[in-house]
Amino acid sequence: MAAELRHQKELLLAVVQSQENERKRIGKDLHDDVGNILLNLKVLFNRTEDAYTVTAPNNSGKINSFIDDAIGQVRTISHRLSPSTLEYFGCSDALEELFQKVHSSSGIKFLLQNMETDVLKDLSYDTSLHLYRVFEELLSNTLKHAGATEIRIEFAFINNTVCISYNDNGKGYDLSNHKHGIGLHNIDSRISLTGGSYEVTSVPGNGTTFVFTIPLQPIHLKNTGNE
Repeated sequence: MAAELRHQKELLLAVVQSQENERKRIGKDLHDDVGNILLNLKVLFNRTEDAYTVTAPNNSGKINSFIDDAIGQVRTISHRLSPSTLEYFGCSDALEELFQKVHSSSGIKFLLQNMETDVLKDLSYDTSLHLYRVFEELLSNTLKHAGATEIRIEFAFINNTVCISYNDNGKGYDLSNHKHGIGLHNIDSRISLTGGSYEVTSVPGNGTTFVFTIPLQPIHLKNTGNE
């Protein structure tokens, strides 16, 4: 049984590793190739803008704006596929950046406790990446389904384990009648690979709470390729 479980985790890790490597490749291609094409297009357009605006003065600004929007979208997509902040500055900074972006786009309020401490600094890059993807799923589900106005997140360190509580004040749901969708399956997979576990509680009208426990030295089957 233990060998079978280990084999299943190895297969799961291989799938997740493949997904992350592909995300990283696509993100780099978007940033390096498509992003550079758009930048060159902007430079070329600006060089000919004076002549162009003589015949189409109303379109010049619009085209420049469209190019800027496209460049911004490419950068955003590239960052989502492969979060550079996580790689260079660590889990805490990457999560804080993620929360700020969600707040800016949605207006939802974040109440964070212990984000500025050293709670997350000892997590490996692989575990940090899994945790980052878990928060992406949690935030996506909250924004799509919960109708929440506030998210409270608390980090703690107990018995060599990082404990994380995620609570939204949304409409909640009946767990007994709720299907285990793709989002929860993704969370299951990611938390399993950290060697951790989680519990979820939700009551209609009273929001949803996830509590995660993640060991500082997780089960480490392979290097996920932080290249």
